[in-house]
Amino acid sequence: MPVTGTTDADYADVCARLLGRTPGGDDVVGCKLKVDWLERNVPVIDDESDKESVQRYVRSYILQLIGGCLFADKSNRFVHLMVLPLLEDFQVAGQYSWGSACLAYLYSELCRGSRAGAHEVAGASILVQLWTWDRFPFIAPRRLRVSRAQQRTVDGQNMLMDVPLRHRWLDAFSVSQSATHVVSAYRDALDSQRHDDDVVWQPYTELMGSLPDYCTNGHGSWLSTCPLNCFHIVEWHRPERVMRQFGMVQVVPPNCAYDAQLHRLELRGHHHENWVTFHASYIHMWENRGEHCDSGT
Repeated sequence: MPVTGTTDADYADVCARLLGRTPGGDDVVGCKLKVDWLERNVPVIDDESDKESVQRYVRSYILQLIGGCLFADKSNRFVHLMVLPLLEDFQVAGQYSWGSACLAYLYSELCRGSRAGAHEVAGASILVQLWTWDRFPFIAPRRLRVSRAQQRTVDGQNMLMDVPLRHRWLDAFSVSQSATHVVSAYRDALDSQRHDDDVVWQPYTELMGSLPDYCTNGHGSWLSTCPLNCFHIVEWHRPERVMRQFGMVQVVPPNCAYDAQLHRLELRGHHHENWVTFHASYIHMWENRGEHCDSGT
């Protein structure tokens, strides 16, 4: 299901019901809650805690994850409370397409970050970093050693597993061969690429078969040209522009339709909207995304 709903809610009351505590008047700004209030008011649980207390603790943890990483804002001080009602029933919460919402939020923030005068970017920017490392290894940090987590014993021999860089947190890295915080150096490196030699067009090919099911859940949507929804945000998923990523032939892609008014839409001035109704046409397209899958050439 798309991550959407209404923002017409009394969020102090929502917090009291789902988190067990009511934030002060200055702690809620519009549809956002101050992260430091959330950190100070994490419910305390132990082995004797009842089910409701544990659920409130889990909601608090998920909200911190959302505010600190998945849907982070530029200040890193607030978390969007509009997602909290979606966490009321965990059985239902697991049916939402959080991944597509995360991408929609990130795409929107990347657009804002590309504007003249912008100095920061919000959203899960670590995804952009890891996307870059995996596809342009010549600008990724060089590995110095291999962690235990990346070794597997096969027939009595230690075998190195070629895992994505995001799995290599226990490694030691060297940045002496990669510029850090030097925009001109990265531009020069990208400009001097040798055709296909420096680009990994189809990463993870050897890993796909070993991934747990939750990593490939919904894989039928990967090739669907469809809108990604996150409350007020609607961004398009455009697999037809990256067909080589899926092992297919890339043709010249068509121009992307662009709705300037939709792209400028913000929560400001729309705090009392029902986004299910507001974006009904885009939600309908998402629900029928299976009909718009590109089979490749």
